[in-house]
Amino acid sequence: NPTILIALAVVPSYSGTLCDNPTIARLSHPSALGLCPCVASPTARTIRTNIVKMATNFEEIAKQFIEFYYSQFDTDRKSLASLYREQSMLTFESASVLGANAIVEKLTSLPFEKVKHQVSTLDAQPTMVEGGIVILVTGQLLVDEEQRPMNYTQAFQLARDPSGQYFVFNDLFKLVYG
Repeated sequence: NPTILIALAVVPSYSGTLCDNPTIARLSHPSALGLCPCVASPTARTIRTNIVKMATNFEEIAKQFIEFYYSQFDTDRKSLASLYREQSMLTFESASVLGANAIVEKLTSLPFEKVKHQVSTLDAQPTMVEGGIVILVTGQLLVDEEQRPMNYTQAFQLARDPSGQYFVFNDLFKLVYG
């Protein structure tokens, strides 16, 4: 259960076992989290509360991000610069670049003028890093005057900068053939 793992990882008194009390240790993880004094500290409760809050909105954040990202990509790729930082990495069809400037240079130098993304699926998960989100997208895209769409998959890892703003830490793009 990810909730327990995250809560236990940051509670200083956690010693590697759920609890020394054999009765509590036999309980299911969620029950033990609620009863065991080792992990029922105010810190653990705060972490669990934050995880529950994040679980209710990370999918919405991912959806909004993807809508914005592809809207900008399809109309003005240069405007994507604000979504990346110097530690961001893009792997586009197996070629990797590091840093916001290099990423925007790569995206703006792609050999097409017009592009239209159509998202088929979007899956998201929260990450262990506070507020982080992993997003996996599949879809189709049309470039220039092509009549046949190309299938693609793209994965993003969103992180938060020191001011709390989301940015793209990792971006992996692949066309899917066959």
